[in-house]
Amino acid sequence: MIVTGRTVSAARALGLSQPAVSRALAILEGKIGRRMFNRDGNRLVPTTEALALDSAAVGILDALELLSRPGGPAVAGETVRLAASPTLAHFLLPPIVASFRRARPEIVLDVEIARGTDVLSAVADHRVDIGIVDAPPSHPAVRSRVFRYCRAHVILPEEHPLAGEQSLGPARLAKEPFVALARRFPSRADFDRAFHQARIRQIIVAEASTVAFAVELVRTGVGLTIVNPFPLTLCGLTGLSAVPFEPSVRYATAMLAPSTG
Repeated sequence: MIVTGRTVSAARALGLSQPAVSRALAILEGKIGRRMFNRDGNRLVPTTEALALDSAAVGILDALELLSRPGGPAVAGETVRLAASPTLAHFLLPPIVASFRRARPEIVLDVEIARGTDVLSAVADHRVDIGIVDAPPSHPAVRSRVFRYCRAHVILPEEHPLAGEQSLGPARLAKEPFVALARRFPSRADFDRAFHQARIRQIIVAEASTVAFAVELVRTGVGLTIVNPFPLTLCGLTGLSAVPFEPSVRYATAMLAPSTG
């Protein structure tokens, strides 16, 4: 629908009925809690969230298709193996896996959820065919392709007094309780450094080993958190706001593959 702007044309391209496409879109929008398209006359115009999801999906689907085409590593009945960090697996992969399954139902997809460093090791050791992480590595046995750049955002309840700010730095956050990411996250050191350089002592009330859990603690009122908002903004921030953190901490979400073989 991003290409055609119409459900009828999209249905024809997919070999589905127009009502089936409309139902699928309604289900997706219901799950993520926001619209993916706005109507402009007779056309459907994709929102920012729809374009972000499409950009991420295209590269992954291309890689899956390359692996599964005739003469490629996978044939009917065989398995294509993916690995991804928890947040990317939970919030980015489901619609991509569903799309691939519709196109290539004869191929089995095995998705492993692991920490970023474990995803890297799995790709380097040829235990998986594709890895997806938000900190592209420098590793001689792995090649990477960045498909999404983003910056850290403060996640807070949408009714919080600071939710409408253009950006938030340590000084504005000095009195706020925080759910910090575990120290194994590379960005944790960046956030700690930002508060230290501002001579602000961050009030850490809890630590979380996954981004999704940190965000759920924000939702229940435990405190605020600072994370990569992608792909949470696609489907996981209902009732919450995301405000850019200053100084800027950058992320690059990438697809990984073995550099040989």
